[in-house]
Amino acid sequence: MTAGERKGQIADAAASLFAAHGFAGVTTRQIAEAAGVNESLLYRHFPNKEDLYTEIIKMKIAQQGDFIDEAILQTNDDAAVLSYIARSFIEVVGEDPSFLRLLLFSALEEHGLATIFFERRVGGVFPLLVRYFERRMDEGAFRRQDPRIAVRAFVGMIMHYILTTEIFRVPEGMRVSREDAVKGFTDIFLEGMRL
Repeated sequence: MTAGERKGQIADAAASLFAAHGFAGVTTRQIAEAAGVNESLLYRHFPNKEDLYTEIIKMKIAQQGDFIDEAILQTNDDAAVLSYIARSFIEVVGEDPSFLRLLLFSALEEHGLATIFFERRVGGVFPLLVRYFERRMDEGAFRRQDPRIAVRAFVGMIMHYILTTEIFRVPEGMRVSREDAVKGFTDIFLEGMRL
């Protein structure tokens, strides 16, 4: 294995452990064992556990990239816009549930990168949606109210779905498919917002 491949192998093993147990709940010995290396090799690639965790968070942020195409927000097709936003959030987490777990552990453990992690995923989308809602209110399509609250209400439905699906593993009788959730959240929200 090249040094880069070995570093990636260690980071992948550590990411799985951090997603399952948090930063505080994982030792470098456990990471080395999971990666199939000894601790001294781990320390050659990452001087300490904090540097490894930081690298993983940065790697996850880079992998996620920008998941919202801002061009969709230029249309007046509210159902298409909101469905797109809901589907994008749900799919991003569905493709890599460890991302959400790392985000939650980072926040709960007050890791220094938790703010960057949150801002990259949610903070970038929030002002875009606020501007979209403001525009639609100005055009008379949506009832007038604080657009920040409207965004939080819509994103809150999506995040509740993601948390109950990916973290809490809701019982079978409470489960809803992704597409049903996207359609339902969009319909419910638009019924409350349209004039």
